[in-house]
Amino acid sequence: MSLRRIARPLAAALVAAFLLPAAVPAWAASPPNRRAPVPGKSRPAPNTGVLPRQRGLVPANVSVAGRDLGGLTEIQARSVVFASVRASALPPLTVIAAGETYTMPAEAGLCVDTEAMLDQAYSANGTDPVELTPRFCSDWRAVRSFVTGLASRIDRGSQNARWYLSGKTLKLQVSKAGRRTDVAAGRQAVLDALEREARTGLAQPPVEVPVSTIAPRITEKNVGRAILVVLSERYLRLFDPAKGGSILHGYHCAIGQPEYPTPTGAFRIIEKRYMPTWVNPGSGWARSMPPYIGPGPGNPLGTRALNLSADGIRIHGTENIGSIGTPASHGCIRLVRRDIEQLYDLVVVGTPVFIIK
Repeated sequence: MSLRRIARPLAAALVAAFLLPAAVPAWAASPPNRRAPVPGKSRPAPNTGVLPRQRGLVPANVSVAGRDLGGLTEIQARSVVFASVRASALPPLTVIAAGETYTMPAEAGLCVDTEAMLDQAYSANGTDPVELTPRFCSDWRAVRSFVTGLASRIDRGSQNARWYLSGKTLKLQVSKAGRRTDVAAGRQAVLDALEREARTGLAQPPVEVPVSTIAPRITEKNVGRAILVVLSERYLRLFDPAKGGSILHGYHCAIGQPEYPTPTGAFRIIEKRYMPTWVNPGSGWARSMPPYIGPGPGNPLGTRALNLSADGIRIHGTENIGSIGTPASHGCIRLVRRDIEQLYDLVVVGTPVFIIK
């Protein structure tokens, strides 16, 4: 075999042996960095998968929590420091938000600053005994998670006041203010307190997390009145929030004939008409009637009309007093003159109208 053939694999083996790091026993490996520090404020060992450059052996007479570090490699010393010091020895932090008190254990927001402690170890002169002072750094990701968790308990949207059907009556849902946690400000306040505790080792005053109030857009003061028409009773009721959601007035009415039924559902008053002009809708029942009838006697709409969001349907007056309490109209709701004129003055455009069977 030629010398060249022997030299090539030998050279490759030498290069591989030079480039590959020596195997490190599991007990000496750097512990995982479980928490991420605040940038620029803490220096835990990086968890990159690559061993950091070593600073040699720890000087003699250095210990941590009663365990001797002298003569250990940096990797070995880091492992002992990590196993010996715990943030749980520090007092928990009290956090107040929206009047509620929460407790944050110190270990939930602080991690051991192994690098700062190793710096102290390597600065020893090797002659005087040195007991390493526990050093901690804040974990901003854990703090963010803690404050976000508080916000998920505290935050809620505002609730507007509104009318809703309950059987054959209307109920008023009361308004409620909402709450919103200032997560960014709360996170910073907690971080600041944890960092003070990490420096001093002393319990900190309670931390207040800012929570703002979200006012409802619609309250009992501006929700307005509401109308309920019960077709089976031939009766119209006006509900008033100023009376605690109770009935302000009630009126007998006429409703649509079977062939021209009054529609059911939730509608709104979209127009108020004073002394309205009736315009022929072109329906079969109106073929014999004139194109329009102006205000005054004989007007099918009476002296007042409230147009609803239901197509062609109105609450209006009538001169046909005998039709009240019967299915006599072509879908509209009729009231006698006295009642429609009173109702007209008590409602506004936008007033909800519920029509049920």
